[in-house]
Amino acid sequence: MHHSTSSRSPLRRLLGFVLTLLILCIAALGAFTIYELSRMDRDTRGDLHPGALDSFQSTGESIDWGLDSISGMKSRKVINILLIGQDRREGQESQMRSDSMILCSVQKKSGTIRLTSLMRDMFLPVAGGRYGPLNLTYYAGGMELLDDTIRQDFGVTVDANMEVDFFRFIALIDRLGGLDLELTQEEADWLNGTTGDYWQSQWNADAGISNAGWNLHAGWNSMTAEQVTDYCRLRVVGKSDWERTERQRTVIMEILRKVRLQSPMDQIRFLHSAMPLIRTDLGIGTLFRLGMAALFHRFDTFENNRIPVADAYRSTNVYSSDYGNLNLLIPDLPKNAEALQNSIYG
Repeated sequence: MHHSTSSRSPLRRLLGFVLTLLILCIAALGAFTIYELSRMDRDTRGDLHPGALDSFQSTGESIDWGLDSISGMKSRKVINILLIGQDRREGQESQMRSDSMILCSVQKKSGTIRLTSLMRDMFLPVAGGRYGPLNLTYYAGGMELLDDTIRQDFGVTVDANMEVDFFRFIALIDRLGGLDLELTQEEADWLNGTTGDYWQSQWNADAGISNAGWNLHAGWNSMTAEQVTDYCRLRVVGKSDWERTERQRTVIMEILRKVRLQSPMDQIRFLHSAMPLIRTDLGIGTLFRLGMAALFHRFDTFENNRIPVADAYRSTNVYSSDYGNLNLLIPDLPKNAEALQNSIYG
Protein backbone atom coordinates (compact mmCIF):
# COMPACT_ATOMS: atom_id res chain seq x y z
CA MET A 1 0.00 0.00 0.00
CA HIS A 2 2.76 2.40 0.93
CA HIS A 3 4.66 1.63 -2.30
CA SER A 4 1.56 2.30 -4.47
CA THR A 5 0.97 5.73 -2.85
CA SER A 6 4.60 6.66 -3.30
CA SER A 7 4.56 5.75 -7.01
CA ARG A 8 1.57 8.00 -7.63
CA SER A 9 2.98 10.93 -5.71
CA PRO A 10 5.25 12.29 -8.52
CA LEU A 11 2.34 12.07 -10.97
CA ARG A 12 0.09 13.97 -8.60
CA ARG A 13 2.76 16.61 -8.15
CA LEU A 14 3.15 16.92 -11.93
CA LEU A 15 -0.60 17.23 -12.47
CA GLY A 16 -0.80 19.79 -9.69
CA PHE A 17 2.03 21.80 -11.26
CA VAL A 18 0.41 21.70 -14.72
CA LEU A 19 -2.96 22.74 -13.31
CA THR A 20 -1.41 25.59 -11.36
CA LEU A 21 0.50 26.75 -14.43
CA LEU A 22 -2.68 26.63 -16.53
CA ILE A 23 -4.60 28.68 -13.97
CA LEU A 24 -1.77 31.24 -13.82
CA CYS A 25 -1.67 31.51 -17.63
CA ILE A 26 -5.43 32.04 -17.82
CA ALA A 27 -5.26 34.63 -15.05
CA ALA A 28 -2.36 36.42 -16.76
CA LEU A 29 -4.17 36.48 -20.11
CA GLY A 30 -7.34 37.73 -18.45
CA ALA A 31 -5.43 40.43 -16.57
CA PHE A 32 -3.62 41.52 -19.74
CA THR A 33 -6.89 41.74 -21.71
CA ILE A 34 -8.53 43.77 -18.96
CA TYR A 35 -5.48 46.05 -18.72
CA GLU A 36 -5.49 46.74 -22.45
CA LEU A 37 -9.23 47.39 -22.52
CA SER A 38 -8.83 49.74 -19.56
CA ARG A 39 -6.45 51.91 -21.64
CA MET A 40 -9.36 53.21 -23.71
CA ASP A 41 -10.26 56.89 -23.47
CA ARG A 42 -12.61 57.14 -20.52
CA ASP A 43 -13.45 60.84 -20.85
CA THR A 44 -17.14 60.34 -21.67
CA ARG A 45 -18.46 63.71 -20.55
CA GLY A 46 -18.37 65.72 -23.78
CA ASP A 47 -20.19 69.02 -24.25
CA LEU A 48 -23.89 68.18 -24.01
CA HIS A 49 -26.76 70.13 -25.57
CA PRO A 50 -29.86 69.39 -23.46
CA GLY A 51 -32.04 71.89 -25.33
CA ALA A 52 -31.54 70.22 -28.72
CA LEU A 53 -34.77 68.18 -28.39
CA ASP A 54 -37.11 70.92 -27.17
CA SER A 55 -38.61 71.78 -30.56
CA PHE A 56 -39.99 68.24 -31.12
CA GLN A 57 -42.21 68.11 -28.03
CA SER A 58 -45.63 68.76 -29.55
CA THR A 59 -45.17 66.20 -32.33
CA GLY A 60 -43.97 63.51 -29.95
CA GLU A 61 -46.87 64.01 -27.55
CA SER A 62 -49.40 63.47 -30.35
CA ILE A 63 -48.27 59.87 -31.03
CA ASP A 64 -49.44 56.77 -29.15
CA TRP A 65 -46.10 55.00 -28.62
CA GLY A 66 -47.28 51.92 -26.70
CA LEU A 67 -44.48 52.13 -24.13
CA ASP A 68 -46.61 50.45 -21.44
CA SER A 69 -46.54 47.18 -23.38
CA ILE A 70 -42.71 47.01 -23.57
CA SER A 71 -40.99 44.93 -20.89
CA GLY A 72 -37.23 44.79 -20.46
CA MET A 73 -34.91 41.82 -20.85
CA LYS A 74 -31.36 41.20 -19.64
CA SER A 75 -29.13 38.13 -19.49
CA ARG A 76 -25.63 37.60 -18.13
CA LYS A 77 -25.05 35.29 -21.11
CA VAL A 78 -25.18 38.32 -23.43
CA ILE A 79 -23.03 41.47 -23.33
CA ASN A 80 -24.49 44.43 -25.26
CA ILE A 81 -21.91 46.98 -26.42
CA LEU A 82 -23.20 50.02 -28.31
CA LEU A 83 -20.74 51.08 -31.04
CA ILE A 84 -21.13 54.80 -31.76
CA GLY A 85 -19.76 56.70 -34.74
CA GLN A 86 -19.82 60.39 -33.87
CA ASP A 87 -20.27 63.00 -36.61
CA ARG A 88 -17.50 65.28 -35.41
CA ARG A 89 -15.51 67.36 -37.91
CA GLU A 90 -12.37 69.44 -37.59
CA GLY A 91 -12.87 72.32 -35.14
CA GLN A 92 -16.28 71.16 -33.90
CA GLU A 93 -17.36 70.61 -30.32
CA SER A 94 -16.49 67.34 -28.62
CA GLN A 95 -20.07 66.05 -28.53
CA MET A 96 -21.88 65.81 -31.87
CA ARG A 97 -24.59 63.53 -33.33
CA SER A 98 -24.32 59.76 -33.28
CA ASP A 99 -24.71 59.12 -36.99
CA SER A 100 -23.81 55.44 -36.64
CA MET A 101 -25.17 53.26 -33.83
CA ILE A 102 -24.54 49.51 -33.93
CA LEU A 103 -25.54 47.31 -31.00
CA CYS A 104 -22.87 44.59 -30.75
CA SER A 105 -24.39 41.70 -28.78
CA VAL A 106 -21.74 39.20 -27.64
CA GLN A 107 -23.49 35.88 -27.01
CA LYS A 108 -21.05 34.09 -24.73
CA LYS A 109 -22.60 30.61 -24.81
CA SER A 110 -22.79 30.22 -28.60
CA GLY A 111 -19.75 32.33 -29.52
CA THR A 112 -21.92 34.46 -31.81
CA ILE A 113 -21.66 38.20 -32.34
CA ARG A 114 -24.88 39.88 -33.49
CA LEU A 115 -24.64 43.36 -34.98
CA THR A 116 -27.84 45.43 -35.00
CA SER A 117 -27.90 48.85 -36.64
CA LEU A 118 -30.20 51.36 -34.95
CA MET A 119 -31.32 53.75 -37.68
CA ARG A 120 -30.24 57.28 -36.83
CA ASP A 121 -33.43 58.88 -38.22
CA MET A 122 -35.87 57.06 -35.91
CA PHE A 123 -38.10 59.59 -34.14
CA LEU A 124 -38.63 58.30 -30.59
CA PRO A 125 -39.70 59.10 -27.06
CA VAL A 126 -36.46 60.08 -25.33
CA ALA A 127 -35.86 59.09 -21.71
CA GLY A 128 -36.97 61.85 -19.37
CA GLY A 129 -40.15 62.79 -21.24
CA ARG A 130 -38.75 64.38 -24.39
CA TYR A 131 -38.86 63.37 -28.09
CA GLY A 132 -36.49 63.50 -31.03
CA PRO A 133 -34.36 61.65 -33.61
CA LEU A 134 -32.12 58.97 -32.14
CA ASN A 135 -28.88 60.55 -33.38
CA LEU A 136 -29.86 63.89 -31.83
CA THR A 137 -30.46 62.11 -28.51
CA TYR A 138 -26.72 61.50 -28.26
CA TYR A 139 -26.01 65.15 -29.09
CA ALA A 140 -28.40 66.22 -26.33
CA GLY A 141 -27.40 63.85 -23.53
CA GLY A 142 -24.46 61.66 -24.51
CA MET A 143 -24.07 57.96 -23.82
CA GLU A 144 -26.24 57.96 -20.71
CA LEU A 145 -29.32 59.48 -22.36
CA LEU A 146 -28.87 57.29 -25.46
CA ASP A 147 -28.65 54.11 -23.36
CA ASP A 148 -31.64 55.08 -21.21
CA THR A 149 -33.69 55.76 -24.36
CA ILE A 150 -32.81 52.36 -25.89
CA ARG A 151 -33.77 50.62 -22.65
CA GLN A 152 -37.06 52.54 -22.43
CA ASP A 153 -38.10 52.11 -26.09
CA PHE A 154 -36.79 48.61 -26.85
CA GLY A 155 -36.43 46.93 -23.46
CA VAL A 156 -32.74 46.16 -24.03
CA THR A 157 -29.99 47.15 -21.60
CA VAL A 158 -26.74 48.52 -23.02
CA ASP A 159 -23.85 47.28 -20.86
CA ALA A 160 -21.26 49.69 -22.24
CA ASN A 161 -20.51 52.10 -25.07
CA MET A 162 -17.54 52.45 -27.43
CA GLU A 163 -17.30 55.62 -29.53
CA VAL A 164 -15.02 56.95 -32.25
CA ASP A 165 -15.17 60.03 -34.46
CA PHE A 166 -14.03 60.19 -38.10
CA PHE A 167 -10.41 60.95 -37.28
CA ARG A 168 -10.03 58.23 -34.67
CA PHE A 169 -11.76 55.74 -36.97
CA ILE A 170 -9.27 56.49 -39.74
CA ALA A 171 -6.39 56.03 -37.29
CA LEU A 172 -7.90 52.75 -36.05
CA ILE A 173 -8.21 51.24 -39.54
CA ASP A 174 -4.75 52.52 -40.42
CA ARG A 175 -3.26 50.61 -37.47
CA LEU A 176 -4.99 47.50 -38.80
CA GLY A 177 -3.40 47.99 -42.22
CA GLY A 178 -6.66 48.71 -44.05
CA LEU A 179 -9.35 46.18 -45.01
CA ASP A 180 -10.30 44.01 -47.97
CA LEU A 181 -13.83 44.87 -49.07
CA GLU A 182 -16.00 43.89 -52.02
CA LEU A 183 -17.46 46.78 -54.03
CA THR A 184 -20.06 47.18 -56.73
CA GLN A 185 -19.16 49.28 -59.75
CA GLU A 186 -21.44 52.08 -58.50
CA GLU A 187 -19.72 52.09 -55.11
CA ALA A 188 -16.27 52.12 -56.72
CA ASP A 189 -17.21 55.03 -59.01
CA TRP A 190 -18.52 57.08 -56.08
CA LEU A 191 -15.46 56.38 -53.94
CA ASN A 192 -13.14 57.31 -56.83
CA GLY A 193 -14.92 60.68 -57.03
CA THR A 194 -16.08 60.25 -60.63
CA THR A 195 -19.77 60.95 -59.85
CA GLY A 196 -19.15 64.57 -58.84
CA ASP A 197 -21.11 64.23 -55.60
CA TYR A 198 -21.05 67.61 -53.84
CA TRP A 199 -21.62 66.16 -50.36
CA GLN A 200 -18.78 63.67 -50.73
CA SER A 201 -16.32 66.41 -51.68
CA GLN A 202 -17.50 68.59 -48.79
CA TRP A 203 -17.23 65.80 -46.25
CA ASN A 204 -13.83 64.65 -47.54
CA ALA A 205 -12.56 68.22 -47.20
CA ASP A 206 -13.80 68.34 -43.58
CA ALA A 207 -12.21 64.96 -42.78
CA GLY A 208 -8.91 65.72 -44.53
CA ILE A 209 -9.42 62.95 -47.11
CA SER A 210 -8.36 63.21 -50.76
CA ASN A 211 -9.56 60.62 -53.25
CA ALA A 212 -7.21 61.86 -55.95
CA GLY A 213 -5.63 58.86 -57.64
CA TRP A 214 -8.02 56.30 -56.19
CA ASN A 215 -8.55 53.48 -58.67
CA LEU A 216 -11.04 51.21 -56.95
CA HIS A 217 -12.98 48.72 -59.06
CA ALA A 218 -15.89 46.30 -58.90
CA GLY A 219 -14.99 43.23 -56.87
CA TRP A 220 -12.54 42.83 -54.00
CA ASN A 221 -10.24 45.74 -53.17
CA SER A 222 -7.47 46.20 -50.62
CA MET A 223 -8.65 49.51 -49.19
CA THR A 224 -6.83 52.13 -47.15
CA ALA A 225 -8.18 53.61 -43.93
CA GLU A 226 -9.42 56.71 -45.77
CA GLN A 227 -11.19 54.60 -48.39
CA VAL A 228 -12.84 52.43 -45.74
CA THR A 229 -14.05 55.55 -43.92
CA ASP A 230 -15.50 56.97 -47.14
CA TYR A 231 -17.21 53.60 -47.74
CA CYS A 232 -18.86 53.81 -44.32
CA ARG A 233 -20.19 57.26 -45.21
CA LEU A 234 -21.63 56.25 -48.60
CA ARG A 235 -25.41 56.68 -48.70
CA VAL A 236 -26.19 57.97 -52.22
CA VAL A 237 -25.70 54.57 -53.88
CA GLY A 238 -28.50 52.08 -53.31
CA LYS A 239 -31.18 52.54 -50.66
CA SER A 240 -29.77 55.57 -48.89
CA ASP A 241 -29.14 55.11 -45.17
CA TRP A 242 -30.56 51.57 -45.22
CA GLU A 243 -27.65 50.30 -47.30
CA ARG A 244 -25.19 52.56 -45.51
CA THR A 245 -25.94 50.73 -42.26
CA GLU A 246 -25.25 47.43 -44.08
CA ARG A 247 -21.87 48.78 -45.20
CA GLN A 248 -21.06 49.82 -41.65
CA ARG A 249 -21.90 46.36 -40.30
CA THR A 250 -19.78 44.81 -43.05
CA VAL A 251 -16.81 46.91 -41.96
CA ILE A 252 -17.26 45.96 -38.28
CA MET A 253 -17.38 42.26 -39.21
CA GLU A 254 -14.25 42.59 -41.37
CA ILE A 255 -12.39 44.35 -38.54
CA LEU A 256 -13.26 41.55 -36.13
CA ARG A 257 -12.37 38.86 -38.67
CA LYS A 258 -9.01 40.44 -39.52
CA VAL A 259 -8.05 40.80 -35.86
CA ARG A 260 -9.09 37.19 -35.16
CA LEU A 261 -6.88 35.89 -38.02
CA GLN A 262 -3.80 37.78 -36.85
CA SER A 263 -0.98 36.09 -34.97
CA PRO A 264 -1.11 36.52 -31.17
CA MET A 265 1.75 39.03 -31.27
CA ASP A 266 0.07 41.09 -34.00
CA GLN A 267 -3.17 41.02 -32.02
CA ILE A 268 -1.34 42.35 -28.98
CA ARG A 269 0.33 45.11 -31.02
CA PHE A 270 -2.98 46.17 -32.57
CA LEU A 271 -4.80 46.06 -29.25
CA HIS A 272 -2.11 48.16 -27.60
CA SER A 273 -2.14 50.85 -30.32
CA ALA A 274 -5.92 50.92 -30.86
CA MET A 275 -7.30 51.10 -27.35
CA PRO A 276 -6.53 54.79 -26.63
CA LEU A 277 -8.44 55.74 -29.81
CA ILE A 278 -11.75 54.43 -28.45
CA ARG A 279 -13.86 56.43 -25.99
CA THR A 280 -15.79 54.24 -23.57
CA ASP A 281 -17.69 53.96 -20.30
CA LEU A 282 -16.81 50.27 -19.80
CA GLY A 283 -16.93 49.25 -16.16
CA ILE A 284 -14.61 46.75 -14.47
CA GLY A 285 -17.34 44.09 -14.30
CA THR A 286 -18.08 44.29 -18.03
CA LEU A 287 -14.34 44.41 -18.76
CA PHE A 288 -13.85 41.15 -16.85
CA ARG A 289 -16.78 39.45 -18.62
CA LEU A 290 -15.48 40.56 -22.02
CA GLY A 291 -11.96 39.41 -21.20
CA MET A 292 -13.10 35.97 -20.07
CA ALA A 293 -15.40 35.60 -23.09
CA ALA A 294 -12.53 36.45 -25.43
CA LEU A 295 -10.33 33.78 -23.82
CA PHE A 296 -12.78 30.91 -24.24
CA HIS A 297 -14.55 31.70 -27.55
CA ARG A 298 -13.37 32.33 -31.11
CA PHE A 299 -16.50 34.35 -31.95
CA ASP A 300 -16.32 33.37 -35.62
CA THR A 301 -20.08 33.50 -36.23
CA PHE A 302 -21.60 36.87 -37.16
CA GLU A 303 -25.26 37.75 -37.59
CA ASN A 304 -26.69 41.14 -38.45
CA ASN A 305 -29.96 42.96 -38.12
CA ARG A 306 -31.49 46.43 -38.33
CA ILE A 307 -34.04 48.36 -36.30
CA PRO A 308 -36.68 49.26 -37.32
CA VAL A 309 -37.54 45.93 -38.90
CA ALA A 310 -39.58 45.68 -42.11
CA ASP A 311 -43.28 46.56 -41.81
CA ALA A 312 -42.80 48.03 -38.33
CA TYR A 313 -42.34 51.73 -39.09
CA ARG A 314 -43.68 54.58 -41.20
CA SER A 315 -41.83 57.43 -42.84
CA THR A 316 -43.18 60.94 -42.37
CA ASN A 317 -42.17 64.60 -42.24
CA VAL A 318 -41.66 65.93 -38.73
CA TYR A 319 -41.49 69.68 -38.23
CA SER A 320 -39.07 71.24 -35.77
CA SER A 321 -38.77 74.97 -35.21
CA ASP A 322 -35.00 74.48 -34.88
CA TYR A 323 -34.37 72.12 -37.80
CA GLY A 324 -37.33 72.65 -40.17
CA ASN A 325 -39.02 69.70 -41.93
CA LEU A 326 -37.21 66.41 -41.38
CA ASN A 327 -38.12 63.11 -43.05
CA LEU A 328 -37.98 60.68 -40.13
CA LEU A 329 -38.95 57.10 -39.30
CA ILE A 330 -41.73 56.52 -36.76
CA PRO A 331 -41.17 52.98 -35.45
CA ASP A 332 -43.83 50.69 -34.02
CA LEU A 333 -42.01 50.38 -30.72
CA PRO A 334 -43.70 47.21 -29.33
CA LYS A 335 -43.05 45.30 -32.60
CA ASN A 336 -39.46 46.48 -32.83
CA ALA A 337 -38.77 45.84 -29.16
CA GLU A 338 -40.02 42.27 -29.55
CA ALA A 339 -37.92 41.74 -32.69
CA LEU A 340 -34.77 43.13 -31.09
CA GLN A 341 -35.15 41.12 -27.91
CA ASN A 342 -35.82 37.91 -29.84
CA SER A 343 -32.73 38.39 -32.02
CA ILE A 344 -30.46 39.12 -29.06
CA TYR A 345 -31.79 36.74 -26.41
CA GLY A 346 -33.60 34.10 -28.49
